[in-house]
Amino acid sequence: MRVLTHTVDCFSLEAEPVATQALAHVLNSSGDIRGAFVDGLMPGNGFRPGPIQAELGNEGGQPDLTIRDNQGELRAFVENKFWAGLTENQPVNYLDPLPEGGTLLFIVPKLRVHVVWNEIVQRCRAAGHEPQEDGHTRCADVLGKTMMITSWKHVLTVLMNAAQDGNHRDVQCDILQLQDLARRQDSEAFLPVRPDELTDQEMARRLVNYSDLIELITNQLVTHNNANTQGLRPAHSWHTAGRFLRVFRAEHVDEPDHQYGVWLGVNLDLWRTFGITPLWLRLDLNYREFANVNGDAGEIQARCIGQGFQVQDVNGALYFPVRIEHGVERDHVIGEAVRQITEIPNILDDPGHPE
Repeated sequence: MRVLTHTVDCFSLEAEPVATQALAHVLNSSGDIRGAFVDGLMPGNGFRPGPIQAELGNEGGQPDLTIRDNQGELRAFVENKFWAGLTENQPVNYLDPLPEGGTLLFIVPKLRVHVVWNEIVQRCRAAGHEPQEDGHTRCADVLGKTMMITSWKHVLTVLMNAAQDGNHRDVQCDILQLQDLARRQDSEAFLPVRPDELTDQEMARRLVNYSDLIELITNQLVTHNNANTQGLRPAHSWHTAGRFLRVFRAEHVDEPDHQYGVWLGVNLDLWRTFGITPLWLRLDLNYREFANVNGDAGEIQARCIGQGFQVQDVNGALYFPVRIEHGVERDHVIGEAVRQITEIPNILDDPGHPE
């Protein structure tokens, strides 16, 4: 274990602000390193970067790194993340101050690139901006500015190559330190517990809130004739808490052939793996008699994705994320979850379903 990783673990420091300061130190060590960072990660910008400013603290209101050219003109923001979620300001409020042609770059673990990118694009659309995505890379034009995402592994490989080409031995040692920290954050199965986590009752209350939503959402689905729970019970496991139910369109309340058996609940494994939300609806094709759907997983998933559902296929079961609205009261959260779930039978109830 290298000293930077050891220091983070030993003093229970938050890894993201430490990594931000370390990355800024590496970039400010040499103009060649800064140039390689811009040229390698922000192609087409065509500017020479000046000293890079790192945000002190971790309040989420300012970008982690601010990049100006050698004339002092603002050119780019960089946001560094390991496993923390997007803040309320990201990405839209970070795009606004950038000039036309500016870049907003997110750096995340490789496993999170796809998930975080989808969330970034969705937030832009929710704010009325339609990103024009590059079909080959995680890159999009938004309001004449470039929004991008890449992995820590790629960033540090670019910087290491530049340090080796320029024979910057001290910088190579610093990059190795940062690579070790990023590797640990990317692969650690059990993250060291911080002292504040053990007394953080807000975390415990939030997990209870998520679990309480399951029955509240189910009850509203039943009230609206979009679900029933007859003969079905709650079903929990080590990493899940939820219940079985049948979902359908209201006009099919008395038609079993058009009712689909699902599980609705909190799934900590999926939340950890894909991000997005703690609440998921599972359609298990391994138990077709209960699921009551035709077609293989790929066919159903393609149909769902075509209708805008970000469905995950895990070992023959399809998982629909039930997104939780933020910044609103509980009734609105429940209503929005019900709306999402009631759209699913519309997709499953295709013309090929037996009448």
